[in-house]
Amino acid sequence: MIALNHDQIVHLIERSKEYMLEEVILHYYNEKSETAFVIIGTSSLHLKKEAYNQLLTILKDFLSVYLEFLPRFKNFMGIGNLELHQSRERYKMMTITSAEWDFLIHYAAQNDLDNSNNNPFYFSSNPNYLIAINSENPIIVFTLSPLFEHDRVTLLWHLPHKHDRKFIEDNKVWTAQRTLSWVLQLLESIKRARKVEKEQSKARGSLFSRIRNRLR
Repeated sequence: MIALNHDQIVHLIERSKEYMLEEVILHYYNEKSETAFVIIGTSSLHLKKEAYNQLLTILKDFLSVYLEFLPRFKNFMGIGNLELHQSRERYKMMTITSAEWDFLIHYAAQNDLDNSNNNPFYFSSNPNYLIAINSENPIIVFTLSPLFEHDRVTLLWHLPHKHDRKFIEDNKVWTAQRTLSWVLQLLESIKRARKVEKEQSKARGSLFSRIRNRLR
């Protein structure tokens, strides 16, 4: 039995654009015994020539169909315009400052399981990841991790587990685009709060100045 995940399938598709599929998967072929030693993903097996040719036919058909439906998958997951980061399981969602990442982690820590307050999801986090978990079901709503680059942080959005992707349809699991909208709104609310705080601080300073001037 051969089991391939999304990462391995896309790798085969991309490699097949440059090389024959036979070159991509065939590791060794014994002319004398007409036996092929094949490596596909994490699976390896020995096949007789007829079985090997059948495998090639099936695999080519499968990759063709997968490639046809890949745009629909990307649209469904909200990752159509996002850049891959090494593994196909993670996508570069947006870039923020280190201070904004620290804020997101602080926000998550304040809204963990013990402080969920009947919110639709709560957080599990540390400086290296942020996971939102559905409050009603043990389902991960979204997962973010940081890619640190000096004082900037690229947020990496993780593909949901394949068994959880069906929950996107009823909003229990979020797409990359919905996660992005939530992060942007949260960060914008903080900017507004800080702006109000500065204006209030400035107003208090102005009031104190007027009072001080009157007392002189």
